[in-house]
Amino acid sequence: MASLVWNLIFFAIALGILITIHEAGHYFMARWCGVKVYRFSIGFGPVIYKRQLKNGTEFALSALPLGGYVRMKGEVGDVLQDGAVPEGEREADRRRPGAALPPHSAPASPSASASAPASPAASASAPASPAAAAVKNAVNGEAAPNAAVPNQEARLKARPEAWSSDFAEFRTGAAPQDDNFSVKQVLLAAEQEQQATHQTKQAPPGLGQEQAAWESRGKSQAASWTRGAASGTASDTAAGAATGARPAAFMDNAPAAADTGDSFAEKTLGQRALIIAAGPLANLVLAFVLYTLINILGIVELRPVIGDVVPGTAAAHSGLQQYDQLVKVGDSEIQSWQEAITALVPYLGQTVDLEVAANMEKGPHRHLFLNLQGVELTPEQDLLTGLGIEPCYGEVQRALAMVVPDSPADAAGIAKGDIILAVNGEETPTWRAAQRAISAHGTESPLTLVIARQGETYTTILTPQLKYDEQMKKERVMIGIGTEVKAMPELYREVKYGPIDALIKAGSDTGRMSMLILVSAKKMLAGVLSPKNISGPISLAKSAGTSASIGFTVFLWFVATLSVNLGVLNLLPIPMLDGGQLVFLLYERITGHAPNERVQKMLIALGIAIILTLTFFAIFNDLMSLWSS
Repeated sequence: MASLVWNLIFFAIALGILITIHEAGHYFMARWCGVKVYRFSIGFGPVIYKRQLKNGTEFALSALPLGGYVRMKGEVGDVLQDGAVPEGEREADRRRPGAALPPHSAPASPSASASAPASPAASASAPASPAAAAVKNAVNGEAAPNAAVPNQEARLKARPEAWSSDFAEFRTGAAPQDDNFSVKQVLLAAEQEQQATHQTKQAPPGLGQEQAAWESRGKSQAASWTRGAASGTASDTAAGAATGARPAAFMDNAPAAADTGDSFAEKTLGQRALIIAAGPLANLVLAFVLYTLINILGIVELRPVIGDVVPGTAAAHSGLQQYDQLVKVGDSEIQSWQEAITALVPYLGQTVDLEVAANMEKGPHRHLFLNLQGVELTPEQDLLTGLGIEPCYGEVQRALAMVVPDSPADAAGIAKGDIILAVNGEETPTWRAAQRAISAHGTESPLTLVIARQGETYTTILTPQLKYDEQMKKERVMIGIGTEVKAMPELYREVKYGPIDALIKAGSDTGRMSMLILVSAKKMLAGVLSPKNISGPISLAKSAGTSASIGFTVFLWFVATLSVNLGVLNLLPIPMLDGGQLVFLLYERITGHAPNERVQKMLIALGIAIILTLTFFAIFNDLMSLWSS
């Protein structure tokens, strides 16, 4: 129970840091771009604590701590998660270019119908207002002399689409597909609104020429102009950029404009991309900062020296021997086992060139080829175990250092100082070899041991037992013996860097971990890496507790590595993730308009399916790990 609480505490600390930094990236970039933020929430679900900040943003802590969100103006409905409309942002205030349509005509979710009511109070069949009728008449070519045109219908006429990312939801407007919606009709409606409200605001110089130029280019250009108006910039449309028109300038001077320019949907493509990318980038920056701190504080590394090689494995076939030290894996120089593993993973399913030095780098160097084809990497079997490599932690003595009282070994007469020469007729030249032979035998039949004691040899028979190993956290076949591992101080080195070198090393660490994640994802898609390696919250909580129990710098390393994971995975081009939103914006930049509604919904559905599948694998793997332990 104590270990469970310990794990949960440090998992909560790590998760709280990562979520806060991720959402802070979205939040501060949105504020820097001038977007109004309604709520900054750590967690999902019901709000359990909230506080109004001086800038009007509501900070909230929500019940489900496995994520968070930043609610910005310009999203679907412009409402908070609990359904409350932000103060000063009632429906009338929200009817502006780029903002979400009223609830009854805006989809509440990507799968919702554009015409479905979002709340019981809203009705899709409600009588149209005179303003809406004016727009309808304008589209149909009819006059409406006494009607005022609302900003949103006349200036946007776009069907909004919501895109939910991992921690936030963003939206943009899709251009209308109605060829009858011409610039001339919009200008006519706007002029009628100006006359009706007795406004005196003047159009910008050259507006008449712009109107004539746009009309001469036909209705197809008008549709592009409308898209530019929806995003609030002429550069967002290919047509606008090509003709040199200034639709954004015109819209800023349109009659009855009450815009403050603080809506996400009103921002340029570049600004929207920055806001979306800021979350994952903040996680990468956090990792860089933590790696820098670790490099300054210093960390103890274990040199990549071979402690033992399992016969019949890839390592044995390559020619690796006890006390060989890895010098290079491929083109990567190796200083620690962590670096060795990171360098080996990209070669799964391939053969890699190794440079090793005998006798802990005191002997000659030689080149070997290590075949990683068929090596299985799972939570139960790490990469080194799969290769048949046991790291060297010290000099393992062959003579027994202990015999557990009342154990099978004690009952068979085995004593401290004995050396196991053979197990079931198989020679065991090292302690590791004897240990492997005993574990592989099982508990169903007697075991024959050849023992050396004070220069004499004798044979004894015993039956192993299945016992729980506290150190390895699993059941193992044991006979109740142990040995001594003599310390070898030269195996360990404390690495510290100065400020400049720490920054350089942190950049290398962040880049190396990012590449490892991408390569692992590629290997998993190719079937080389098992999906069993996808970890869920239970495994992460155990890792958080374990790292914290080892030391402060190790826990920092865990948080930094997890932050890299969060940042890189969120940038993958999967709809519903930040990377998927960036792909949509890239498409809009290239084509001049957002993907059509049907395509967006299909891609979002695909993204949901991918995320749910990964979540299923993660939770399933966690449960199987608990079951096996």
